[in-house]
Amino acid sequence: MRVAVVAPHYTTFIKGLTDALSHYVDSVDVFVNCNPVGDVAFTLSKYLNVPIIRHAARLSKKLLIDLSNRPKNVDIHLFNLFYLIPVRANLFLGKSLYRKLKKVGLETIQKANLIHVHFAWPHGYAAICLGEELGIPVVVSAHGFDAYSLPFKGKHWFNMLKKVYDCSSHIITVSNKNKQILIERLGISPSKISVVYNGFNEEMFKPMDRKVARETLELPAHAKIVLNVANLNPVKGHKYLIEAFAEVSGKVSNSLLVIVGDGPLRRDLELYARNLGIGDKVMFTGFRPHSEIPLWMNAADVFALSSLSKGNPTVIFEALGTGTPVVATSVGGVPEVITSSDYGILVKPGNSKELAAKIIEALEMKWDREVIRSYALKFSWRSIAKQVAEIYSNVSLRS
Repeated sequence: MRVAVVAPHYTTFIKGLTDALSHYVDSVDVFVNCNPVGDVAFTLSKYLNVPIIRHAARLSKKLLIDLSNRPKNVDIHLFNLFYLIPVRANLFLGKSLYRKLKKVGLETIQKANLIHVHFAWPHGYAAICLGEELGIPVVVSAHGFDAYSLPFKGKHWFNMLKKVYDCSSHIITVSNKNKQILIERLGISPSKISVVYNGFNEEMFKPMDRKVARETLELPAHAKIVLNVANLNPVKGHKYLIEAFAEVSGKVSNSLLVIVGDGPLRRDLELYARNLGIGDKVMFTGFRPHSEIPLWMNAADVFALSSLSKGNPTVIFEALGTGTPVVATSVGGVPEVITSSDYGILVKPGNSKELAAKIIEALEMKWDREVIRSYALKFSWRSIAKQVAEIYSNVSLRS
């Protein structure tokens, strides 16, 4: 089987799944669009420490492609698509992406047996248009905002996302909560939807000596470290995490909050921490390469997720893979993953008091890292890819 993948990047979870799927198919051609604005921002970010520029730099092709350990039967096709209006506000981006994808990828994609597209907008819209034109079945992976948020921004958004889901051959989504939304609010048949959780690279995210991890990262050896890894934007709930940590730091001596990631809110969050009197107890690392994240997770005593809404965050699986316990807001598919107090603790989103109490509780508990790691292995990309490969086979048989 030849598969064409259409996606916004070939890194982290998309790379993880694609590389694992390469063992089940003959070849994979991955089509990724980059925005020249990102390349300009990437260059400027070396000289200007401006949050919006650093955030736009994430669209640079330098950060959208990770060719490390790429399987021989996976080929990457990178192409430019210029736009200024952000993805989640750009009603015209689906058609623009379709036209560009057809121009650069038609010759290769028409040889595929199946198209697998990540995110219903704008990539799903483009893939559906091209798949219909070529008579190739399209599997759509709805990862989160494209299921629970974007379709309900207005009539035009609803109609476009509804078309993507209705015209797809099958839909993969990352949580039962997303599936329920697709069924009840978008009218999609349950038989057309499979829930396949996100996963993690079990070779990359595995337990290592905490002392070594801290020495490598130059972190204090005896601190109680709470880690968060996320883009710094409002939906990630960092305001509540910092508020919670102000209370944690007053009750847990030698505690440190490490926030790995960058985004438009960085300066505001740094100022907020200082105003709460904990500026010296909150460490903002900025963007760090994905290959470095296992070190940070192994260095932490607890991983904290403060998101206000989410599909099923990959970082949860990565933290569990290193044997690190999780304190997480009960959003999206998170309750479907943290199913036991052996792995972590759930809290209500947007409640800094409860978040603080549960972080303190987690820091005081004795966790069995082997138990956490063992549970996480069911979400390895190897296991997840097997489920997706079965969906491919079923779709091909029906086509």
